[in-house]
Amino acid sequence: MLAAINPSALPALRIVAMLFFIFNIGAMVWILRNRHRLFDRDPNVDGDQIPAVRRLRVEVILIPWLFVTTALLCILIALWIE
Repeated sequence: MLAAINPSALPALRIVAMLFFIFNIGAMVWILRNRHRLFDRDPNVDGDQIPAVRRLRVEVILIPWLFVTTALLCILIALWIE
């Protein structure tokens, strides 16, 4: 599929992919820094005292994000190699 990309469009694709990758990493850092505010115990929710439930909330967000970031990095590397 990468072979079908017009060679004159590659520089623009590389720049946009790098910007999106930097934005993605920045958003991940922001979520990790604010995870206590985002994923900690909520006094308004009944049954929110179990720490394992709070840990699962973080994992449900970060594991798919890790896969998406890895896929984006692979595409970015493929764009630079071509």
